[in-house]
Amino acid sequence: MKTTNFFQDFLFPLYPLRCILCGKPLIGEKAVISGLCLSCTRQLFEYRLRELQKDDPEFHGVLCRTCGRPLISSWEECLYCRDRSYDFVSNHSIFLYDGPVRELIQQYKFKSQSRLVYLWAYFFAHYLRHHWPAAVVVPVPGRRSSVRRRGWDQMYRLGGVLKKEYGITVLFLLDRRGGSSQKTLSYEGRLHNLKGRISLKYSVKRSMKTGYFEMPDQIVLIDDIFTTGATLSECAHVLSEKGAKRVRALTIGRAPY
Repeated sequence: MKTTNFFQDFLFPLYPLRCILCGKPLIGEKAVISGLCLSCTRQLFEYRLRELQKDDPEFHGVLCRTCGRPLISSWEECLYCRDRSYDFVSNHSIFLYDGPVRELIQQYKFKSQSRLVYLWAYFFAHYLRHHWPAAVVVPVPGRRSSVRRRGWDQMYRLGGVLKKEYGITVLFLLDRRGGSSQKTLSYEGRLHNLKGRISLKYSVKRSMKTGYFEMPDQIVLIDDIFTTGATLSECAHVLSEKGAKRVRALTIGRAPY
């Protein structure tokens, strides 16, 4: 059996035959493409359903109106957001960053499970169409060192699927240079680390100068995890300076406090 699994994984590197979460054999084209078995896919949808309940009027005040994290004792806005100034209007997250979602994001970012992009695109497309159908989507660029190591940019790939498979307007406007890892940095430390490192792409700047491109009014930044909001805020700052009137954020998961 181990030999058989080895040859399956070797011969089908882009289409592994086992579920990313539970390891069960995948059956059916959709399961092979998404990388999740039917049971784990159902579990993810049930998890999302519990999250959706928090957006119901009956649960008003459960989520922070700015960052989207669950409120503990505050009303409408969490203690973190009260002390911070963001350049985006608000963040909306599809999931909490825990349980199966945490594992899937880790698999997507660090273990080359790039096919999960189709799963994220499904949730993003439905959320975008329901909440901001006229907005233009702009992916947050990854650190160049991370992109080189991985071989692809996870949010740019998601933007490409949203554009190709769902017909959503996606513009790849931002570039990111240098900067160290931000995992251990505070909000202020992350802002300092990002200062001047995110900018419009050269081709976009040139098109704006010649009048061939005009910055959209309504923009939705997409990223994988909302932690402190520093990266999203810096991206929103760059876009707002160049004419964007309202910048929101949509992320896969929001990290706990």
